[in-house]
Amino acid sequence: MSEKPEEPDFDFKDLEGQLKKLAPSPLKIDFLEELERDRSRVLSQGFPKEDSRKQWKRLVPILAAACMMIAGYLYAHFGINDPASDDADALAATVPESEVLPPQNSAIDPRFEPVSAQGYLIQTSSGGIINSDNGPVEKMDLEYRDAYHWRDPETGTNLRIFTPRQESLIVPVDTY
Repeated sequence: MSEKPEEPDFDFKDLEGQLKKLAPSPLKIDFLEELERDRSRVLSQGFPKEDSRKQWKRLVPILAAACMMIAGYLYAHFGINDPASDDADALAATVPESEVLPPQNSAIDPRFEPVSAQGYLIQTSSGGIINSDNGPVEKMDLEYRDAYHWRDPETGTNLRIFTPRQESLIVPVDTY
């Protein structure tokens, strides 16, 4: 790093005198005519339009990034939980056989064996804020659709019954 840069062989002491000796080259007339032709062409036709494909090439990565951000936001806040798409056998294996009970006031033939019972949450609504002894609470009204499934192993007959059900929950409300 202590090396000095090479100095040119040119003597800078009489630089001004040497520059005065230089003569500019003559301007070519053809060049001025060509410039004038290009100028008149641009003024008459306007500037060339940008290719529309270039615009899309610029826009596509921005749109892809925006879609990824929106998908990430939706997944983080809502997740993916679609009970209708779950495998029925997997759900049946998670429900103990003692919980697979027929709806009230129904007579199921004893030859049918329980397969599964599933409850689907259809709608939730707020019943409003209620003041209680323990502070404010919110009443939540829930509507379910229960599905019961039985099977006759001898004939292979399946029996499915769907019943509506409503529940109310009391949820404490945090106050700061």
